[in-house]
Amino acid sequence: MLLSPMFGTAHVKKAEPFIRGLVDELIDSFIDEGEIDFVQRFAIPLPMRMICGVLGFPAEDLERLKTWSTDMAACLSRMLSPDEEVRVARSMVGFQHYIVAQLEEKRRNPADDVLSHLAKVPLVDHPGGDGFTLDDLISMTFSMHIGGNESTTNALTSGLWLALENPEVLAELRADPRLMRNFVGETVRLETPFQSYTRAVRQDVEMEGVLFHRNDKVEFKLGAANRDPRRFEDPDRIDLHRPSPARHVAFSTGPHHCLGSNLARLEMAIAFEALFTRLADMRLAPGKNDFAHLPHFMFRGLKALHLTFRRAA
Repeated sequence: MLLSPMFGTAHVKKAEPFIRGLVDELIDSFIDEGEIDFVQRFAIPLPMRMICGVLGFPAEDLERLKTWSTDMAACLSRMLSPDEEVRVARSMVGFQHYIVAQLEEKRRNPADDVLSHLAKVPLVDHPGGDGFTLDDLISMTFSMHIGGNESTTNALTSGLWLALENPEVLAELRADPRLMRNFVGETVRLETPFQSYTRAVRQDVEMEGVLFHRNDKVEFKLGAANRDPRRFEDPDRIDLHRPSPARHVAFSTGPHHCLGSNLARLEMAIAFEALFTRLADMRLAPGKNDFAHLPHFMFRGLKALHLTFRRAA
Protein backbone atom coordinates (compact mmCIF):
# COMPACT_ATOMS: atom_id res chain seq x y z
CA MET A 1 0.00 0.00 0.00
CA LEU A 2 0.99 3.61 -0.58
CA LEU A 3 1.40 4.50 3.12
CA SER A 4 2.10 1.12 4.71
CA PRO A 5 5.84 1.76 5.24
CA MET A 6 5.07 4.95 7.21
CA PHE A 7 2.91 2.99 9.66
CA GLY A 8 5.02 -0.17 9.84
CA THR A 9 6.43 -1.44 13.12
CA ALA A 10 9.96 -0.11 12.56
CA HIS A 11 8.81 3.37 11.54
CA VAL A 12 6.28 3.63 14.37
CA LYS A 13 8.92 2.53 16.90
CA LYS A 14 10.87 5.69 16.08
CA ALA A 15 7.95 7.71 17.46
CA GLU A 16 8.22 6.15 20.92
CA PRO A 17 10.32 8.96 22.52
CA PHE A 18 7.90 11.57 21.19
CA ILE A 19 4.89 9.65 22.53
CA ARG A 20 6.50 9.23 25.96
CA GLY A 21 7.30 12.92 26.10
CA LEU A 22 3.78 13.89 25.11
CA VAL A 23 2.22 11.49 27.64
CA ASP A 24 4.39 12.89 30.46
CA GLU A 25 3.62 16.46 29.41
CA LEU A 26 -0.12 15.81 29.64
CA ILE A 27 0.15 14.05 33.00
CA ASP A 28 2.35 16.88 34.33
CA SER A 29 -0.41 19.34 33.43
CA PHE A 30 -2.88 17.81 35.91
CA ILE A 31 -0.98 15.52 38.29
CA ASP A 32 -1.37 17.85 41.28
CA GLU A 33 -5.04 18.65 40.68
CA GLY A 34 -6.33 15.41 42.17
CA GLU A 35 -9.43 15.21 39.99
CA ILE A 36 -10.04 15.49 36.23
CA ASP A 37 -12.29 14.47 33.39
CA PHE A 38 -9.92 12.01 31.75
CA VAL A 39 -11.54 12.39 28.33
CA GLN A 40 -10.93 16.12 28.07
CA ARG A 41 -7.56 16.29 29.80
CA PHE A 42 -5.86 13.21 28.33
CA ALA A 43 -7.82 10.91 26.02
CA ILE A 44 -8.64 13.65 23.50
CA PRO A 45 -5.38 15.66 23.38
CA LEU A 46 -2.96 12.69 23.26
CA PRO A 47 -4.16 11.03 20.03
CA MET A 48 -5.18 14.35 18.54
CA ARG A 49 -1.70 15.82 18.90
CA MET A 50 -0.15 12.53 17.85
CA ILE A 51 -2.05 11.98 14.61
CA CYS A 52 -1.78 15.64 13.60
CA GLY A 53 1.99 15.41 14.05
CA VAL A 54 2.17 12.20 12.02
CA LEU A 55 0.03 13.64 9.24
CA GLY A 56 1.85 16.96 9.27
CA PHE A 57 -0.95 19.35 10.20
CA PRO A 58 0.21 22.58 11.90
CA ALA A 59 -0.02 22.45 15.70
CA GLU A 60 -1.75 25.84 15.77
CA ASP A 61 -4.71 24.31 13.88
CA LEU A 62 -5.45 21.61 16.50
CA GLU A 63 -8.67 23.18 17.72
CA ARG A 64 -10.37 23.39 14.34
CA LEU A 65 -8.93 20.02 13.32
CA LYS A 66 -10.67 18.51 16.35
CA THR A 67 -13.89 20.22 15.30
CA TRP A 68 -13.60 18.69 11.84
CA SER A 69 -12.91 15.28 13.36
CA THR A 70 -15.99 15.55 15.58
CA ASP A 71 -18.08 16.55 12.58
CA MET A 72 -16.73 13.62 10.56
CA ALA A 73 -17.74 11.28 13.38
CA ALA A 74 -21.18 12.89 13.44
CA CYS A 75 -21.56 12.08 9.72
CA LEU A 76 -21.33 8.39 10.58
CA SER A 77 -23.70 8.49 13.55
CA ARG A 78 -26.92 8.24 11.50
CA MET A 79 -28.49 10.43 14.16
CA LEU A 80 -28.33 13.93 12.66
CA SER A 81 -31.31 16.15 11.97
CA PRO A 82 -31.63 17.60 8.43
CA ASP A 83 -30.29 20.96 9.66
CA GLU A 84 -27.32 19.25 11.34
CA GLU A 85 -26.60 17.31 8.16
CA VAL A 86 -26.36 20.57 6.22
CA ARG A 87 -24.06 22.13 8.81
CA VAL A 88 -21.79 19.09 8.93
CA ALA A 89 -21.70 18.88 5.11
CA ARG A 90 -20.50 22.48 4.95
CA SER A 91 -17.93 21.74 7.61
CA MET A 92 -16.61 18.78 5.60
CA VAL A 93 -16.28 20.93 2.47
CA GLY A 94 -14.20 23.33 4.53
CA PHE A 95 -11.99 20.46 5.68
CA GLN A 96 -11.54 19.30 2.07
CA HIS A 97 -10.33 22.74 1.03
CA TYR A 98 -8.01 22.80 4.05
CA ILE A 99 -6.49 19.43 3.08
CA VAL A 100 -5.89 20.59 -0.49
CA ALA A 101 -4.16 23.73 0.80
CA GLN A 102 -1.99 21.63 3.13
CA LEU A 103 -0.99 19.30 0.28
CA GLU A 104 -0.01 22.30 -1.84
CA GLU A 105 2.08 23.66 1.05
CA LYS A 106 3.81 20.29 1.46
CA ARG A 107 4.70 20.24 -2.23
CA ARG A 108 6.48 23.55 -1.72
CA ASN A 109 7.96 22.71 1.69
CA PRO A 110 8.08 18.94 2.27
CA ALA A 111 8.80 17.44 5.68
CA ASP A 112 8.96 13.96 7.20
CA ASP A 113 5.21 13.42 7.47
CA VAL A 114 2.34 11.68 5.72
CA LEU A 115 1.00 14.73 3.89
CA SER A 116 4.43 15.38 2.39
CA HIS A 117 4.50 11.78 1.20
CA LEU A 118 1.04 12.13 -0.35
CA ALA A 119 1.97 15.45 -1.93
CA LYS A 120 4.65 13.69 -4.01
CA VAL A 121 2.18 11.19 -5.52
CA PRO A 122 1.53 11.77 -9.25
CA LEU A 123 -2.18 12.37 -9.77
CA VAL A 124 -4.51 11.00 -12.43
CA ASP A 125 -7.68 12.72 -13.63
CA HIS A 126 -10.10 9.81 -13.53
CA PRO A 127 -10.74 7.21 -10.82
CA GLY A 128 -10.81 3.50 -11.44
CA GLY A 129 -7.46 2.94 -13.11
CA ASP A 130 -3.88 2.96 -11.97
CA GLY A 131 -2.81 5.90 -9.85
CA PHE A 132 -4.54 8.22 -7.42
CA THR A 133 -6.86 11.18 -7.88
CA LEU A 134 -6.93 14.25 -5.66
CA ASP A 135 -10.20 12.90 -4.25
CA ASP A 136 -8.33 9.73 -3.24
CA LEU A 137 -5.75 11.74 -1.31
CA ILE A 138 -8.47 13.74 0.44
CA SER A 139 -10.34 10.56 1.34
CA MET A 140 -7.19 8.92 2.73
CA THR A 141 -6.45 11.99 4.85
CA PHE A 142 -10.04 12.06 6.12
CA SER A 143 -9.82 8.41 7.18
CA MET A 144 -6.42 8.72 8.86
CA HIS A 145 -7.44 11.85 10.73
CA ILE A 146 -10.64 10.45 12.22
CA GLY A 147 -9.24 6.95 12.72
CA GLY A 148 -6.12 8.29 14.38
CA ASN A 149 -7.86 10.26 17.10
CA GLU A 150 -11.55 9.44 17.63
CA SER A 151 -11.02 5.68 17.93
CA THR A 152 -7.93 6.03 20.11
CA THR A 153 -9.68 8.53 22.39
CA ASN A 154 -12.47 6.03 22.96
CA ALA A 155 -10.08 3.11 23.45
CA LEU A 156 -7.97 4.99 26.00
CA THR A 157 -11.06 5.96 27.98
CA SER A 158 -12.55 2.47 27.85
CA GLY A 159 -9.24 0.90 28.89
CA LEU A 160 -8.88 3.08 31.97
CA TRP A 161 -12.51 2.44 32.89
CA LEU A 162 -11.95 -1.33 32.58
CA ALA A 163 -8.81 -1.14 34.73
CA LEU A 164 -10.58 0.82 37.48
CA GLU A 165 -13.56 -1.52 37.43
CA ASN A 166 -11.24 -4.53 37.71
CA PRO A 167 -8.70 -3.68 40.44
CA GLU A 168 -7.09 -7.12 40.28
CA VAL A 169 -6.21 -6.41 36.64
CA LEU A 170 -4.80 -2.99 37.53
CA ALA A 171 -2.69 -4.54 40.31
CA GLU A 172 -1.31 -7.15 37.91
CA LEU A 173 -0.43 -4.51 35.34
CA ARG A 174 1.38 -2.41 37.91
CA ALA A 175 3.30 -5.48 39.04
CA ASP A 176 4.23 -6.55 35.50
CA PRO A 177 4.13 -3.78 32.84
CA ARG A 178 5.10 -6.38 30.22
CA LEU A 179 1.42 -7.34 30.19
CA MET A 180 0.43 -3.88 28.93
CA ARG A 181 0.23 -4.94 25.28
CA ASN A 182 -2.10 -7.79 26.25
CA PHE A 183 -4.22 -5.31 28.20
CA VAL A 184 -4.44 -3.08 25.13
CA GLY A 185 -5.59 -6.09 23.10
CA GLU A 186 -8.23 -7.00 25.65
CA THR A 187 -9.41 -3.37 25.84
CA VAL A 188 -10.08 -3.05 22.12
CA ARG A 189 -11.59 -6.54 22.04
CA LEU A 190 -14.04 -5.92 24.88
CA GLU A 191 -14.82 -2.25 24.13
CA THR A 192 -14.20 -2.18 20.38
CA PRO A 193 -14.01 1.57 19.62
CA PHE A 194 -15.19 1.22 16.01
CA GLN A 195 -18.05 -1.24 16.21
CA SER A 196 -18.99 -1.93 12.61
CA TYR A 197 -17.96 -1.73 8.97
CA THR A 198 -19.90 -2.00 5.73
CA ARG A 199 -18.41 -4.10 2.95
CA ALA A 200 -19.51 -5.11 -0.55
CA VAL A 201 -19.75 -8.82 -1.42
CA ARG A 202 -17.28 -9.68 -4.18
CA GLN A 203 -19.00 -12.84 -5.40
CA ASP A 204 -22.13 -14.88 -4.67
CA VAL A 205 -21.68 -16.86 -1.47
CA GLU A 206 -23.82 -18.68 1.07
CA MET A 207 -23.10 -18.33 4.78
CA GLU A 208 -25.11 -19.85 7.61
CA GLY A 209 -27.94 -20.60 5.19
CA VAL A 210 -28.09 -17.04 3.85
CA LEU A 211 -27.27 -16.32 0.20
CA PHE A 212 -25.32 -13.13 -0.46
CA HIS A 213 -25.13 -11.82 -4.00
CA ARG A 214 -22.27 -9.93 -5.62
CA ASN A 215 -22.31 -6.24 -4.67
CA ASP A 216 -24.67 -6.82 -1.73
CA LYS A 217 -23.76 -4.60 1.21
CA VAL A 218 -23.02 -6.38 4.49
CA GLU A 219 -22.66 -4.75 7.90
CA PHE A 220 -19.99 -6.44 10.02
CA LYS A 221 -20.45 -6.09 13.77
CA LEU A 222 -16.90 -6.17 15.08
CA GLY A 223 -17.91 -5.68 18.70
CA ALA A 224 -20.08 -8.81 18.56
CA ALA A 225 -17.36 -10.83 16.81
CA ASN A 226 -14.87 -9.85 19.51
CA ARG A 227 -17.08 -11.44 22.17
CA ASP A 228 -17.82 -14.61 20.21
CA PRO A 229 -17.51 -17.58 22.63
CA ARG A 230 -16.53 -19.80 19.71
CA ARG A 231 -13.34 -17.75 19.37
CA PHE A 232 -12.71 -16.51 22.92
CA GLU A 233 -13.10 -18.54 26.08
CA ASP A 234 -15.07 -16.63 28.72
CA PRO A 235 -15.30 -13.71 26.26
CA ASP A 236 -16.71 -11.09 28.65
CA ARG A 237 -13.73 -11.28 31.01
CA ILE A 238 -10.39 -9.45 30.83
CA ASP A 239 -7.69 -12.10 30.56
CA LEU A 240 -4.17 -10.72 30.45
CA HIS A 241 -2.86 -14.19 29.67
CA ARG A 242 -5.30 -15.06 26.90
CA PRO A 243 -3.68 -17.19 24.18
CA SER A 244 -3.20 -15.30 20.90
CA PRO A 245 -4.39 -11.97 22.37
CA ALA A 246 -4.28 -10.24 18.97
CA ARG A 247 -6.81 -12.56 17.30
CA HIS A 248 -9.60 -10.02 17.71
CA VAL A 249 -10.93 -7.99 14.76
CA ALA A 250 -11.04 -4.56 16.42
CA PHE A 251 -8.66 -3.28 13.73
CA SER A 252 -10.51 -5.19 10.99
CA THR A 253 -8.57 -7.73 8.94
CA GLY A 254 -7.18 -8.53 5.51
CA PRO A 255 -6.77 -5.65 3.04
CA HIS A 256 -8.93 -3.44 5.28
CA HIS A 257 -6.77 -3.91 8.38
CA CYS A 258 -6.34 -0.56 10.15
CA LEU A 259 -3.29 1.23 8.78
CA GLY A 260 -2.56 2.92 12.10
CA SER A 261 -3.01 -0.12 14.38
CA ASN A 262 0.70 -0.28 15.29
CA LEU A 263 0.67 3.38 16.28
CA ALA A 264 -2.55 3.04 18.28
CA ARG A 265 -1.28 0.03 20.22
CA LEU A 266 2.02 1.73 21.05
CA GLU A 267 0.27 4.94 22.08
CA MET A 268 -2.09 3.10 24.39
CA ALA A 269 0.58 0.88 25.95
CA ILE A 270 2.83 3.85 26.74
CA ALA A 271 -0.11 5.90 28.05
CA PHE A 272 -1.42 3.19 30.38
CA GLU A 273 2.05 2.37 31.71
CA ALA A 274 2.68 6.03 32.57
CA LEU A 275 -0.77 6.57 34.08
CA PHE A 276 -0.58 3.45 36.25
CA THR A 277 2.94 4.36 37.37
CA ARG A 278 2.59 8.08 38.03
CA LEU A 279 -0.95 8.24 39.47
CA ALA A 280 -1.76 6.49 42.75
CA ASP A 281 -5.14 5.76 44.34
CA MET A 282 -6.93 6.24 41.03
CA ARG A 283 -10.67 5.96 41.53
CA LEU A 284 -13.86 6.89 39.75
CA ALA A 285 -14.98 10.24 41.17
CA PRO A 286 -17.97 9.60 43.48
CA GLY A 287 -21.28 10.81 42.09
CA LYS A 288 -19.81 12.32 38.93
CA ASN A 289 -19.93 9.46 36.42
CA ASP A 290 -23.11 8.41 34.65
CA PHE A 291 -21.12 6.30 32.14
CA ALA A 292 -23.17 7.66 29.26
CA HIS A 293 -21.78 6.59 25.91
CA LEU A 294 -21.63 8.58 22.72
CA PRO A 295 -24.92 8.38 20.78
CA HIS A 296 -23.47 6.71 17.73
CA PHE A 297 -24.15 3.87 15.33
CA MET A 298 -20.48 2.94 14.80
CA PHE A 299 -18.30 4.47 17.52
CA ARG A 300 -18.32 3.22 21.11
CA GLY A 301 -16.90 5.47 23.79
CA LEU A 302 -17.72 7.23 27.03
CA LYS A 303 -18.64 10.92 26.93
CA ALA A 304 -16.67 11.57 30.12
CA LEU A 305 -14.70 9.71 32.79
CA HIS A 306 -14.18 11.62 36.05
CA LEU A 307 -11.24 10.42 38.16
CA THR A 308 -9.68 11.16 41.51
CA PHE A 309 -6.03 10.35 42.24
CA ARG A 310 -2.83 11.56 43.86
CA ARG A 311 0.74 11.87 42.68
CA ALA A 312 2.58 8.60 43.17
CA ALA A 313 5.50 8.70 45.58
